[in-house]
Amino acid sequence: MPAASRGQPASLSWPRKRLLSVFGLGTYKDSSPRLGGLMWGAEDLSASLGATEKASAGVFHSPYRLARDLCLVGAAAAEVAAIDTVSI
Repeated sequence: MPAASRGQPASLSWPRKRLLSVFGLGTYKDSSPRLGGLMWGAEDLSASLGATEKASAGVFHSPYRLARDLCLVGAAAAEVAAIDTVSI
């Protein structure tokens, strides 16, 4: 049951500062009863990769799709919200 449903303030995890943290997105199940969601950031991933381009013709390049997919699957496993990157 999501934290907000239990009357507790929810927290979000945004593993954004370390490039390899994207591979830990599947480890949040049962990490905290307050966890309300997982999110990822395309801008942070770009900085970590040293990338100059995130997408082409409106479609994210492969590393960004991987991060998005791992966030979705990790959030589903943890039974919390999956929050997509900020769109600028």
